[in-house]
Amino acid sequence: VPEIVGLVTDVPGLVPDWDFEVMDYALFIPKLHGTATLSAISELERTHYMNATMLDGDLQIGETITSTSRQLTQHVPLKRKNSSYPTIIRFVAGTLSQERVYQITALEIHILVRSMLLRGVTEDGSPYEVCYPFRGSWKGRAFAIPQNLSSLQIEAAFQEFHLALPVSENHSSSEFVTVFKHLDEEEIPRTERRMYGYQKATCATMCAKNVKCYGYKDVRGGCYFATGPSAPEMSCMELHERKTRQNSRVQISAKFCDIHNTDNCAQSTSQNQLVKASLDQQVLTFPKVQGRLPRRSMGRTSMTMQASTSLGSILYPDAPYEVNFLRGTPLVQKLMYSKGSLQETNVKPDGTQTFLVSLSYDPNSFLDNKNIYLGVILEDITEFEVQWEAPLQRVDLSIQSIYFPR
Repeated sequence: VPEIVGLVTDVPGLVPDWDFEVMDYALFIPKLHGTATLSAISELERTHYMNATMLDGDLQIGETITSTSRQLTQHVPLKRKNSSYPTIIRFVAGTLSQERVYQITALEIHILVRSMLLRGVTEDGSPYEVCYPFRGSWKGRAFAIPQNLSSLQIEAAFQEFHLALPVSENHSSSEFVTVFKHLDEEEIPRTERRMYGYQKATCATMCAKNVKCYGYKDVRGGCYFATGPSAPEMSCMELHERKTRQNSRVQISAKFCDIHNTDNCAQSTSQNQLVKASLDQQVLTFPKVQGRLPRRSMGRTSMTMQASTSLGSILYPDAPYEVNFLRGTPLVQKLMYSKGSLQETNVKPDGTQTFLVSLSYDPNSFLDNKNIYLGVILEDITEFEVQWEAPLQRVDLSIQSIYFPR
């Protein structure tokens, strides 16, 4: 029986380990890796020839290559325009009377940001600690930190995600899974098309509008989405504590650097999929008051965060993210309307505004619901989060986005 006795790949992500009697394999490759090289090895006493074919979905890419020697090498381009997903490499070992087919499916590894834990000390010695979970797209978000913060440490929790075969969008799993959707212009209401200024859906806009979406991949005719739970299965702090204790097969590191000088980076340490760094004034630089700078510019700064995946002894960097910081509480104007009576409004020294609202309802009636309408405008920030304090039960807690026509 002809057979391929070994397969050598330039990316050490083959699962399971090669066994000539196993026919199907997955090759996990970091998403920014452009080309993969696979070399099949046979024994001439048992195998007279080998050939290799690449498939883009159901379509063959290029010509089938054939070799009568003991080694056949296939270079696989992964960044093809208007391509499908995943890429399949098919090796055939044959004799004059028999053939054996081996199939390798190339799947992408994505690095997901689960949460950010910020710790520090203010100028008066008070401790500062806040944990931000990440759900959905985080483009344009900014961390609000105290005005008088004297030191700041950041702890980022990551998770690797294998963009594998998709499941139904209506799945009930709380795990991270792959979902595929076709691009359809009719999925965007006409009012939203006028408001947002685009006429056709893109993978980026569809991911940004879905709090379950943590990442995406553009493919021919649609989008693959990395989706997770809209509400975390544990608190942000519990996630960081669990990441500290558990061992991970894929090691993730990260760099936190000055946005204007990527060689100026904070020293960081990695433990499993947690990365810690101390952000000093060289990395996180707020503009100094010179001339007539806009007030919002003086309190804003950014840095770059670039995560990397370690496979074997090779480090594969991911695309860098821009992380924004806002010093002090953002200026907020709040308008409120409800069907009950507004009894009291209180503004705390840190800028937090609370409302005391009186609403009457029938606890025995499931149909007796009350609507409260909040309108919020933030200075240069387009997102806010609504939280209810006990004893009012939270029914729907989600991040809302506000867009203003230009």
